[in-house]
Amino acid sequence: MAINMDISATTIISGSEKSCAPGHTFHREPGFPYYTLWLMLTGRVRVRYGAEELESPTGTLGLTAPNTPYSVHVPEAHREIWLFFLPRPEWRGLLNWGQPENAPAGCCRVALEDRASRAQITRWMRQALAYSQSRLPAGQRLAELALEQVLVLASSLAASGGALDERLERVLRAMRHDLARPWREAELAAIATLSTSRFAHLFSKKLGLSPLRYLERLRMERAKSLLLGTSNSVKEIAAGVGYPDALHFSTRFRRLVGRSPRAYRQRPAEGCRKAKGE
Repeated sequence: MAINMDISATTIISGSEKSCAPGHTFHREPGFPYYTLWLMLTGRVRVRYGAEELESPTGTLGLTAPNTPYSVHVPEAHREIWLFFLPRPEWRGLLNWGQPENAPAGCCRVALEDRASRAQITRWMRQALAYSQSRLPAGQRLAELALEQVLVLASSLAASGGALDERLERVLRAMRHDLARPWREAELAAIATLSTSRFAHLFSKKLGLSPLRYLERLRMERAKSLLLGTSNSVKEIAAGVGYPDALHFSTRFRRLVGRSPRAYRQRPAEGCRKAKGE
Protein backbone atom coordinates (compact mmCIF):
# COMPACT_ATOMS: atom_id res chain seq x y z
CA MET A 1 0.00 0.00 0.00
CA ALA A 2 1.59 3.29 -1.08
CA ILE A 3 1.64 6.38 1.10
CA ASN A 4 2.88 9.89 0.51
CA MET A 5 6.22 10.30 2.25
CA ASP A 6 8.22 13.29 3.37
CA ILE A 7 11.65 11.72 2.89
CA SER A 8 13.23 14.37 5.10
CA ALA A 9 11.14 13.16 8.06
CA THR A 10 12.49 10.88 10.76
CA THR A 11 12.04 7.24 9.80
CA ILE A 12 11.43 5.82 13.29
CA ILE A 13 8.34 7.54 14.67
CA SER A 14 7.71 5.69 17.90
CA GLY A 15 8.02 2.28 19.51
CA SER A 16 8.05 0.25 22.68
CA GLU A 17 8.76 -3.13 24.25
CA LYS A 18 5.88 -4.03 26.56
CA SER A 19 3.93 -6.79 28.29
CA CYS A 20 0.13 -7.12 28.24
CA ALA A 21 -2.13 -9.04 30.60
CA PRO A 22 -4.83 -11.48 29.40
CA GLY A 23 -8.01 -9.80 28.23
CA HIS A 24 -6.32 -6.72 26.75
CA THR A 25 -7.86 -5.50 23.50
CA PHE A 26 -6.86 -2.85 20.99
CA HIS A 27 -8.52 -1.45 17.87
CA ARG A 28 -6.71 0.48 15.12
CA GLU A 29 -9.01 2.76 13.14
CA PRO A 30 -8.45 3.44 9.42
CA GLY A 31 -6.18 6.35 8.56
CA PHE A 32 -3.13 5.57 10.73
CA PRO A 33 -0.32 6.83 8.46
CA TYR A 34 2.66 4.69 9.51
CA TYR A 35 3.95 1.18 8.97
CA THR A 36 3.86 -0.97 12.13
CA LEU A 37 6.53 -3.62 12.63
CA TRP A 38 5.98 -5.96 15.57
CA LEU A 39 7.58 -9.08 17.04
CA MET A 40 5.86 -11.46 19.48
CA LEU A 41 8.50 -12.27 22.12
CA THR A 42 6.36 -14.47 24.37
CA GLY A 43 2.73 -15.58 24.49
CA ARG A 44 0.26 -15.10 21.67
CA VAL A 45 -2.41 -12.72 20.40
CA ARG A 46 -5.26 -12.90 17.90
CA VAL A 47 -5.35 -10.17 15.26
CA ARG A 48 -8.46 -9.51 13.17
CA TYR A 49 -8.25 -7.81 9.78
CA GLY A 50 -11.82 -7.36 8.61
CA ALA A 51 -13.40 -10.82 8.60
CA GLU A 52 -10.03 -12.61 8.80
CA GLU A 53 -8.61 -13.53 12.23
CA LEU A 54 -4.99 -14.66 12.53
CA GLU A 55 -3.28 -16.33 15.48
CA SER A 56 0.12 -14.79 16.27
CA PRO A 57 2.16 -17.02 18.58
CA THR A 58 5.65 -16.48 19.99
CA GLY A 59 8.15 -15.82 17.22
CA THR A 60 5.71 -14.14 14.83
CA LEU A 61 7.10 -11.07 13.05
CA GLY A 62 4.46 -8.87 11.46
CA LEU A 63 4.36 -5.79 9.25
CA THR A 64 1.14 -3.80 8.87
CA ALA A 65 0.83 -1.18 6.14
CA PRO A 66 -0.52 2.34 6.75
CA ASN A 67 -4.29 2.88 6.67
CA THR A 68 -4.94 -0.77 7.58
CA PRO A 69 -7.57 -1.16 10.32
CA TYR A 70 -7.26 -4.12 12.66
CA SER A 71 -8.13 -5.24 16.19
CA VAL A 72 -6.12 -7.26 18.70
CA HIS A 73 -7.35 -9.64 21.40
CA VAL A 74 -4.96 -11.01 24.01
CA PRO A 75 -6.06 -14.47 25.27
CA GLU A 76 -2.94 -14.87 27.43
CA ALA A 77 -0.12 -12.73 28.80
CA HIS A 78 2.39 -11.78 26.14
CA ARG A 79 5.39 -9.54 25.50
CA GLU A 80 6.15 -7.80 22.21
CA ILE A 81 8.29 -5.15 20.53
CA TRP A 82 6.73 -2.74 18.04
CA LEU A 83 7.92 0.18 15.93
CA PHE A 84 6.06 2.79 13.89
CA PHE A 85 8.04 4.04 10.91
CA LEU A 86 8.03 5.73 7.53
CA PRO A 87 10.13 3.76 5.02
CA ARG A 88 12.96 5.24 3.03
CA PRO A 89 12.19 5.13 -0.72
CA GLU A 90 14.95 2.57 -1.25
CA TRP A 91 13.24 0.19 1.22
CA ARG A 92 10.21 -0.40 -1.02
CA GLY A 93 11.46 -3.82 -2.10
CA LEU A 94 11.80 -4.88 1.55
CA LEU A 95 8.14 -4.27 2.42
CA ASN A 96 6.61 -7.00 0.26
CA TRP A 97 7.19 -10.37 1.92
CA GLY A 98 5.52 -12.45 -0.78
CA GLN A 99 2.41 -13.33 1.23
CA PRO A 100 -0.19 -15.85 -0.02
CA GLU A 101 -2.97 -14.49 -2.21
CA ASN A 102 -5.55 -15.14 0.53
CA ALA A 103 -3.60 -13.15 3.15
CA PRO A 104 -5.35 -10.05 4.54
CA ALA A 105 -4.57 -6.87 2.62
CA GLY A 106 -1.96 -4.67 4.25
CA CYS A 107 -0.57 -7.43 6.44
CA CYS A 108 2.74 -9.34 6.10
CA ARG A 109 3.82 -12.01 8.57
CA VAL A 110 6.59 -14.54 8.95
CA ALA A 111 7.03 -17.21 11.62
CA LEU A 112 10.64 -17.04 12.82
CA GLU A 113 11.26 -20.75 13.15
CA ASP A 114 15.03 -20.48 13.22
CA ARG A 115 16.28 -19.60 16.70
CA ALA A 116 19.38 -17.74 15.51
CA SER A 117 17.39 -15.56 13.09
CA ARG A 118 14.79 -14.80 15.75
CA ALA A 119 17.53 -13.77 18.21
CA GLN A 120 19.17 -11.55 15.57
CA ILE A 121 15.92 -9.81 14.67
CA THR A 122 15.14 -9.31 18.37
CA ARG A 123 18.55 -7.66 18.89
CA TRP A 124 18.12 -5.39 15.88
CA MET A 125 14.61 -4.33 16.91
CA ARG A 126 15.83 -3.52 20.42
CA GLN A 127 18.71 -1.55 18.93
CA ALA A 128 16.32 0.37 16.66
CA LEU A 129 14.11 1.18 19.65
CA ALA A 130 17.02 2.20 21.90
CA TYR A 131 18.74 4.36 19.30
CA SER A 132 15.49 6.06 18.27
CA GLN A 133 14.99 7.16 21.89
CA SER A 134 18.61 8.15 22.55
CA ARG A 135 20.14 11.62 22.42
CA LEU A 136 23.15 10.55 20.39
CA PRO A 137 23.75 12.90 17.42
CA ALA A 138 23.49 9.93 15.06
CA GLY A 139 20.81 8.12 17.09
CA GLN A 140 18.09 8.26 14.45
CA ARG A 141 20.48 7.16 11.72
CA LEU A 142 21.64 4.17 13.80
CA ALA A 143 18.00 3.32 14.52
CA GLU A 144 17.24 3.36 10.79
CA LEU A 145 20.20 1.09 10.12
CA ALA A 146 19.01 -1.49 12.66
CA LEU A 147 15.48 -1.31 11.23
CA GLU A 148 16.77 -1.77 7.69
CA GLN A 149 18.64 -4.91 8.75
CA VAL A 150 15.42 -6.32 10.26
CA LEU A 151 13.58 -5.74 6.99
CA VAL A 152 16.37 -7.27 4.88
CA LEU A 153 16.46 -10.46 6.95
CA ALA A 154 12.66 -10.62 7.30
CA SER A 155 12.11 -10.44 3.54
CA SER A 156 14.69 -13.21 3.05
CA LEU A 157 13.11 -15.41 5.73
CA ALA A 158 9.63 -14.86 4.32
CA ALA A 159 10.87 -16.07 0.94
CA SER A 160 12.30 -19.21 2.56
CA GLY A 161 9.29 -20.03 4.76
CA GLY A 162 10.60 -18.60 8.04
CA ALA A 163 13.73 -20.69 8.40
CA LEU A 164 16.93 -20.93 6.43
CA ASP A 165 18.65 -24.14 5.51
CA GLU A 166 21.20 -24.94 8.24
CA ARG A 167 23.91 -25.09 5.57
CA LEU A 168 23.16 -21.51 4.59
CA GLU A 169 23.02 -20.47 8.25
CA ARG A 170 26.60 -21.74 8.65
CA VAL A 171 27.68 -19.66 5.68
CA LEU A 172 25.97 -16.50 6.96
CA ARG A 173 27.56 -16.94 10.39
CA ALA A 174 30.98 -17.29 8.76
CA MET A 175 30.43 -14.18 6.63
CA ARG A 176 29.30 -12.05 9.60
CA HIS A 177 32.14 -13.33 11.79
CA ASP A 178 34.89 -12.37 9.33
CA LEU A 179 33.73 -9.70 6.86
CA ALA A 180 37.32 -8.65 6.19
CA ARG A 181 38.24 -12.03 4.76
CA PRO A 182 38.50 -12.11 0.94
CA TRP A 183 35.85 -14.81 0.62
CA ARG A 184 35.60 -16.82 -2.58
CA GLU A 185 32.41 -18.59 -3.56
CA ALA A 186 34.16 -21.97 -3.49
CA GLU A 187 35.18 -21.39 0.17
CA LEU A 188 31.60 -20.55 1.12
CA ALA A 189 30.33 -23.61 -0.75
CA ALA A 190 32.77 -25.77 1.24
CA ILE A 191 31.32 -24.43 4.51
CA ALA A 192 27.88 -25.46 3.25
CA THR A 193 29.30 -28.85 2.14
CA LEU A 194 27.87 -28.30 -1.34
CA SER A 195 29.34 -28.04 -4.80
CA THR A 196 29.94 -24.44 -5.88
CA SER A 197 27.17 -24.52 -8.49
CA ARG A 198 24.63 -26.14 -6.17
CA PHE A 199 25.50 -23.73 -3.37
CA ALA A 200 25.18 -20.66 -5.60
CA HIS A 201 21.78 -21.85 -6.86
CA LEU A 202 20.43 -22.63 -3.37
CA PHE A 203 21.74 -19.39 -1.86
CA SER A 204 20.26 -17.22 -4.62
CA LYS A 205 16.93 -19.05 -4.46
CA LYS A 206 16.58 -18.67 -0.69
CA LEU A 207 18.08 -15.21 -0.16
CA GLY A 208 17.39 -13.48 -3.45
CA LEU A 209 21.01 -12.50 -4.15
CA SER A 210 24.15 -14.31 -5.20
CA PRO A 211 26.50 -15.21 -2.30
CA LEU A 212 29.02 -12.50 -3.10
CA ARG A 213 26.33 -9.85 -3.64
CA TYR A 214 24.83 -10.76 -0.28
CA LEU A 215 28.29 -10.57 1.30
CA GLU A 216 28.69 -7.10 -0.16
CA ARG A 217 25.38 -6.06 1.38
CA LEU A 218 26.55 -7.31 4.80
CA ARG A 219 29.80 -5.39 4.40
CA MET A 220 28.00 -2.17 3.52
CA GLU A 221 25.63 -2.50 6.48
CA ARG A 222 28.61 -2.96 8.81
CA ALA A 223 30.35 0.00 7.16
CA LYS A 224 27.29 2.20 7.72
CA SER A 225 27.32 1.30 11.40
CA LEU A 226 31.04 2.04 11.73
CA LEU A 227 30.73 5.35 9.90
CA LEU A 228 28.02 6.50 12.28
CA GLY A 229 29.24 4.90 15.50
CA THR A 230 33.04 5.36 15.37
CA SER A 231 35.62 7.96 14.43
CA ASN A 232 37.61 5.45 12.35
CA SER A 233 38.86 6.75 9.02
CA VAL A 234 37.20 5.62 5.80
CA LYS A 235 40.40 3.71 4.98
CA GLU A 236 40.24 1.84 8.31
CA ILE A 237 36.57 1.05 7.88
CA ALA A 238 37.13 -0.15 4.31
CA ALA A 239 39.87 -2.54 5.43
CA GLY A 240 37.73 -3.76 8.32
CA VAL A 241 34.90 -4.83 6.02
CA GLY A 242 37.02 -6.46 3.35
CA TYR A 243 38.13 -3.65 1.03
CA PRO A 244 41.92 -3.12 1.14
CA ASP A 245 41.48 -0.47 -1.57
CA ALA A 246 39.65 2.45 0.04
CA LEU A 247 38.89 4.04 -3.34
CA HIS A 248 37.16 0.87 -4.55
CA PHE A 249 35.22 0.73 -1.28
CA SER A 250 34.08 4.34 -1.70
CA THR A 251 33.00 3.69 -5.28
CA ARG A 252 30.94 0.62 -4.30
CA PHE A 253 29.50 2.39 -1.25
CA ARG A 254 28.36 5.34 -3.35
CA ARG A 255 26.80 3.04 -5.94
CA LEU A 256 24.90 0.95 -3.39
CA VAL A 257 24.04 3.56 -0.76
CA GLY A 258 23.64 6.63 -2.97
CA ARG A 259 26.24 8.85 -1.32
CA SER A 260 29.93 8.73 -0.48
CA PRO A 261 31.07 7.34 2.89
CA ARG A 262 32.04 10.84 4.05
CA ALA A 263 28.72 12.33 2.98
CA TYR A 264 26.87 9.49 4.71
CA ARG A 265 28.77 10.20 7.94
CA GLN A 266 28.36 13.98 7.78
CA ARG A 267 24.65 14.24 6.97
CA PRO A 268 23.07 16.13 9.89
CA ALA A 269 20.92 14.09 12.25
CA GLU A 270 17.22 14.64 11.69
CA GLY A 271 14.61 15.67 14.23
CA CYS A 272 12.20 13.29 15.93
CA ARG A 273 8.43 13.22 15.73
CA LYS A 274 6.27 11.15 18.05
CA ALA A 275 3.08 9.25 17.40
CA LYS A 276 0.63 8.08 20.00
CA GLY A 277 1.64 4.56 21.03
CA GLU A 278 -0.51 1.53 21.56
